[in-house]
Amino acid sequence: MDFRIDEQVQAPVGVVFAALTRFQRFERDAAEHGIGVRRGGPADPGVGTTWDAEFEARGKLRQLQARITEFHPPQGLVIEGTVGGMAGTLRVVLSPLGPDLTGMQVEMTVAARSLSGRMMLASLALAKGRVAKRLRKMVRKFARRTEKGQPAYA
Repeated sequence: MDFRIDEQVQAPVGVVFAALTRFQRFERDAAEHGIGVRRGGPADPGVGTTWDAEFEARGKLRQLQARITEFHPPQGLVIEGTVGGMAGTLRVVLSPLGPDLTGMQVEMTVAARSLSGRMMLASLALAKGRVAKRLRKMVRKFARRTEKGQPAYA
């Protein structure tokens, strides 16, 4: 299952990339929503940065493992992860459209790796429209907060 969101941000590409890689803010936001997150790997964000997260979904405790596999300042990054028999990739590509305008393309791909993953993916497919709408809203909120110079989290 694939999702793609295109958004424009009224800020230089370097500012948008800095906001995108301010991982402490995202981790704090996750913790405020009851998600336990631990970051590992290098002290500075880059290839090899990892996260282990625990959260409850559909009445079960889920384990998420994610890792930055590509890191290209200020053009973007790729994060790959697994959770409950599913594997996913999040790709963010930033393109300068002007001195104070950045194009942001967010692509998310999710695929099943097991029978339980196929079952989860099937139920996700039924809600694809709602998931896409929620993802668009999160990306748009990130863009607007970045434009205002506020802490950048979705």
